[in-house]
Amino acid sequence: MAALWVLFAFLVKDYALDRLRQNLFRIRGELFDKVISEGGSFEDPAYIHLRAFINQIIRRGHMVTISRSILAELLSRVSLVTGGVTSEEMRADVEERIKAIDEMEASNVAAKNMRQQVHSQLLQYYALTSPIFITAMAVGIVYVICASGVIGTRLVAQMAFNKFLARDIERGIFVDDCGGQPA
Repeated sequence: MAALWVLFAFLVKDYALDRLRQNLFRIRGELFDKVISEGGSFEDPAYIHLRAFINQIIRRGHMVTISRSILAELLSRVSLVTGGVTSEEMRADVEERIKAIDEMEASNVAAKNMRQQVHSQLLQYYALTSPIFITAMAVGIVYVICASGVIGTRLVAQMAFNKFLARDIERGIFVDDCGGQPA
């Protein structure tokens, strides 16, 4: 169990963070190349917003978690005053930027794909680093395997019974077929 914890806590998390950052560097480079090749402007609000979003994730990737993402979304919906700017004003600014990105994406499918790639990379990162997500996936996979009939529940029960039977035989506890009494 300790080996699994070390594997997850150090190796898998570090790998997932490095993978997330590397893929975001690639996406940011593709975004830069796209602006150059299409003669776009680096002052375009949609480009600036998408680049800033990618840079924030790269810079603070070690702090990105599902719970923090959910909390940030919930807090953005609450009317909080932050530095004289209400969350409604911030939301209006974000919606304006998203509208600009959507307009850019309407004419440029590649930009939309880049934004989707960023979100896809975040989901993959969550999948590799969240213990809750990993546990839920493991339970779901076992359920699907058992429900699909690939490995029926009867077979799983039989394997478990055989394991306990073998353990009892090793201990010298034998059960006869007729009465269930030790032989």
